Amino acid sequence: MIPKIVDNFLTNQELSRIQDDVEKSGWCLQSSLSNTIKFLYCELTSDFYTKKLFSKIQDEIEDEVEIGRVYFNGQFSGREGKLHKDMCDLTALIYISKYNPDWGGFTQIVHSVSNQTIVPPVQKRLLIMDGMEYHKGYSYAYQTSPLRVSLAYKLNLK
Repeated sequence: MIPKIVDNFLTNQELSRIQDDVEKSGWCLQSSLSNTIKFLYCELTSDFYTKKLFSKIQDEIEDEVEIGRVYFNGQFSGREGKLHKDMCDLTALIYISKYNPDWGGFTQIVHSVSNQTIVPPVQKRLLIMDGMEYHKGYSYAYQTSPLRVSLAYKLNLK
């Protein structure tokens, strides 16, 4: 699957709601793989995420899918993960934080050693990718950069 990118996927009102939820979230620590640096995450179960936004994501996907998990990912500068697979059919990421190209923070998708896709985390952007391809989300480069937050959906074909 070629990654699909949809810019301005969120309305300003939806973004504002999500940013409020980010501020109120009960963050926990997790890592993509054992023995790696931990990053922040917060599971989400409200209808806003599991019905309203999920319906918008479903409209961008040709096949019918169901949600495995929905959560916020949060990365401070220097909190890099490792290349990993999500063990689901599709992963949908929505970038929440402000973005400056100088900060980095891109998502790297490895199709093969010689074929990779680099996706900048532009605010309100939706990225849909194969959940079984190796990928990695990079933190922003500077300690003065904001927390890099993405909204992640792990999706499986029905």
